[in-house]
Amino acid sequence: MSKIPRGWTVFEQVDGWTRCECDVCARQFWRHPSHAAIAERRRQRYAYCSRQCLALGHKKHPPNWKGGRFKCRDGYINIWAPDHPHTKTNQYILEHRLIVEENIGRYLGKDELVHHINGIRDDNRIENLIILTRKNHLGMVLCPHCGKSFAIK
Repeated sequence: MSKIPRGWTVFEQVDGWTRCECDVCARQFWRHPSHAAIAERRRQRYAYCSRQCLALGHKKHPPNWKGGRFKCRDGYINIWAPDHPHTKTNQYILEHRLIVEENIGRYLGKDELVHHINGIRDDNRIENLIILTRKNHLGMVLCPHCGKSFAIK
């Protein structure tokens, strides 16, 4: 028996062939054993019965979709939030701003910034985040934990 890729709806296996259900049209179809091996190598979680269903399925679940969360080159984590009023043009918002907004129960203003207390940009625990205004955020800052002062530009 061949290994079944995670996410496939499988009904039975006969001589390595696998009877699956299409994720788009729900039609049952047989997959060759090599298809399961290729899908497992490529980490494909969805099974499609035809090229037309594959095209429709990729609109629904693009192959490079990572769940709407990614880390930028500058170290911040972005979250896909198309309905948020302060998203960038690509419909993403910085995760630390979203966490603080959920915690305080309102949207942050344009002059409000979220500062990571320990300086680690992907450490978005609520106890590591503090709201500052632009005026208070720039310049020399004293770390409350280690006592060192550093410049924020």
